[in-house]
Amino acid sequence: MVISGLEQVENSGPEQIFNLLKSRIRNLEKSLKNDMATALYADGTGTDSKELGGLQLIVPGTVGNTVGGINSGTYTFWANQVYDFSTEGITASATTIQTAMNTLWLATIRGADRPDVIVADSTYFGFYWASLQTNQRFTSDESASAGFMNLMFMDSPVYYDDQCPSAKMYMLNTDYLFLRYADGREFVPLGEKASVNQDALVMPVAWAGNMTVSNRARQGVIQA
Repeated sequence: MVISGLEQVENSGPEQIFNLLKSRIRNLEKSLKNDMATALYADGTGTDSKELGGLQLIVPGTVGNTVGGINSGTYTFWANQVYDFSTEGITASATTIQTAMNTLWLATIRGADRPDVIVADSTYFGFYWASLQTNQRFTSDESASAGFMNLMFMDSPVYYDDQCPSAKMYMLNTDYLFLRYADGREFVPLGEKASVNQDALVMPVAWAGNMTVSNRARQGVIQA
């Protein structure tokens, strides 16, 4: 976050309409939230070397990638579950989405382990929503009160996320999925610093960490 000396002068005194510095900080917080929301789905191969290894790496649509130094093609216990409409020869729609969800749900269950959150893009969320409208729409009051729009599948909430990659629905078991951060780098302001070559105040805000998983077989994705 940067504010120039001129901006500080122009935004001071009794004529000040609003606190520019506080406004910049609020905008920075929103930008960081959006960046993190996007990063959660990253595959770690983007042009930015700092990109997270997110859900497209940990729960990909193909088997055989390497996560944490373990290749899921060699060690099949490390592979996530996949339901691919194209492989099944089925067209994704409101009439077929529940079959896909039923199949993937059963594949991700082991004993008491089961997905506890489902996220989807607008297409797959819309398909599932439409499939319920002929019967009854189920919502979670707790999630609704928290500001999220969701439906329910089995006993798991189904969320629409505008950051979710196109034509994807993830079934996640968060007992084995973690967003880990380094101490002292959890969106921490590193203190105001004066620029050495201009009249400006700079405040770096840092986050460092990655997404990790301890059981990929309990995670799944639906795709076309």
